[in-house]
Amino acid sequence: MLHGVAAADATCGMRCGWWPPAIMLMTGCATVPPAPVPPPAPSPSSILLARADGLLGQGDYEGALQVYADFARQYPDDSAAPRARAT
Repeated sequence: MLHGVAAADATCGMRCGWWPPAIMLMTGCATVPPAPVPPPAPSPSSILLARADGLLGQGDYEGALQVYADFARQYPDDSAAPRARAT
C-alpha cells in the first residue's frame, strides 16, 4: 500500500522517531549554566597595601608606617604609591 496505513507508519517512523530525543538534547544543553569564572588573584602590591591598611585600622601605627614605606619602595609606580608615601 503506497498511500495507506503502512506508508503513514513508515513516514512517521522517520519523522517522529528522531526529533523528540534531539529536542531533549538541545534543551538540556541550553539549560546548563556556564561554569563560574574564578576571580583573579590579588596582586602582591595590593596584598601589601591591604596589610598596611589593616595594621593602621588595628592601631599599629608604627607597623603600618613601616609597611607603607615598604610598599612605596617596592612599588613606586603603583597608583597607590602616593597615598602610601603620604601616610
